[in-house]
Amino acid sequence: MDEEATSFRTKRGRCVLDSEAGELRLTSSWRGLFKRYYEGNKLVFGGMVLGLGSLPIALLSADRRTLLVGLGLLVVLIAGGRLSNSVRGFTTARRIPLDSVVAIEPIEGSAVTRPRFVVSYSAAGTVKKRYVMLPSRYLSYTGEEFEKAKSLFRRHDLPLEAF
Repeated sequence: MDEEATSFRTKRGRCVLDSEAGELRLTSSWRGLFKRYYEGNKLVFGGMVLGLGSLPIALLSADRRTLLVGLGLLVVLIAGGRLSNSVRGFTTARRIPLDSVVAIEPIEGSAVTRPRFVVSYSAAGTVKKRYVMLPSRYLSYTGEEFEKAKSLFRRHDLPLEAF
């Protein structure tokens, strides 16, 4: 079966609903993230490239104390976010058996948050959750991908909650 027909774009890759394997599979890469921005909004992509291109200059021109404080804050933010997600039952599972999916909650997002789905599934006797993040709402195709994803979930008889 054609992967395009059974998958949709995510923040950094694709979400594939594979009936034959009986799983929801998430693929991800940094290259995929840049590809999404390039496909959806050339202006935003250009800003990303300029920002990342100037990062080495900023790092080289900063003093050691500023770099250490910045790195420390970055580590605290990432660790805090991971811990918060873990405490709330969120996982980073790349493969979720379709028959273990309990509910899928679509969240449209706001001007500052991206659209996403919260996939609740049973694993080891408990209910776990997994975010499936969609591309930024500033990209031209995000609305279409959100609707395509909802349609795919319904077509695979997965419990899509109304919002």
